Amino acid sequence: MNEKKPIVFFDGECGLCDSFISFLFKHDKDQYFLAAPLQGESAKHYLSKNSQGKLSTVILFEDGKEYVKSDAVLRIFKRLGPPWSIVSLFAFIPKAIRDMIYDLVAANRHRFSKSSCRLPTQSEKERILN
Repeated sequence: MNEKKPIVFFDGECGLCDSFISFLFKHDKDQYFLAAPLQGESAKHYLSKNSQGKLSTVILFEDGKEYVKSDAVLRIFKRLGPPWSIVSLFAFIPKAIRDMIYDLVAANRHRFSKSSCRLPTQSEKERILN
């Protein structure tokens, strides 16, 4: 597995986050992204101490840098290509406003989520780090 691939860190116990990772794997045709739960060992290895344990935040680790909240989401959607890359146009909205909306969704993520997560397919398992 190529350790230079970007890693999307997510709350491994959140149904909404699981749905986002399922969406990502379905639309990431080039298998560009890897994923790892924020509760796992990979988070301890790759993320700064400040980012570890922030379960309400999606974190993109790419090229040695951490992107959080709306910045992470916009970068992910941009990389997915059309039609999903159109979401990255929301970057014109000031970061403070984007992150406020992100925080609102994150604070209510358990309300939006399903009660259980599906099991990943074999090909998805190869892209999920511990």
